Amino acid sequence: MNGYVITKIDFADYGNPTGKCQEFRHCNCGAPATLRLVKKNCLGKNTCALFATDKMFGPSHCKGVPKLAVEATCTKR
Repeated sequence: MNGYVITKIDFADYGNPTGKCQEFRHCNCGAPATLRLVKKNCLGKNTCALFATDKMFGPSHCKGVPKLAVEATCTKR
């Protein structure tokens, strides 16, 4: 988004998050470092791409294939 930057990470979970935008819920088995890593890699940028892998976020303890859900706020510069 030209002219906008990511100013806040409202939600981030790597594991088995549920819900949809503005209604996400954390799973009780997600990788604990997710929010910190998303903030580190995305805040202040106009775009952000992350690889949703155990190598990036650490292991999720959820059953099945882990998913990454992120909700962010962008503000015009």
